[in-house]
Amino acid sequence: MQILSPAVQDSLVWLTDHLEQVLDETVQLCQIPAPTFEEAARAVYVAERMRAIGLHDVQVDDIHNVTGILNGAGPGPTTLVAAHIDT
Repeated sequence: MQILSPAVQDSLVWLTDHLEQVLDETVQLCQIPAPTFEEAARAVYVAERMRAIGLHDVQVDDIHNVTGILNGAGPGPTTLVAAHIDT
């Protein structure tokens, strides 16, 4: 039997409570065309959403990579999240 940490359990509860919002946001993101090497519009959208949820130092580079920082609530390890933005 796998036992989830309290943090993972809390995250799953949040996701369940906000599932419609998450799905709507995902659909909205996917409706922005972003073929390989033409991701500018989607990158701008992602950067705007990152700022809206509180990330700072949000940047879009020349090849449409989007980066930002979200500080944690206390000491602990650093986490890097990475994903493709093109379709």
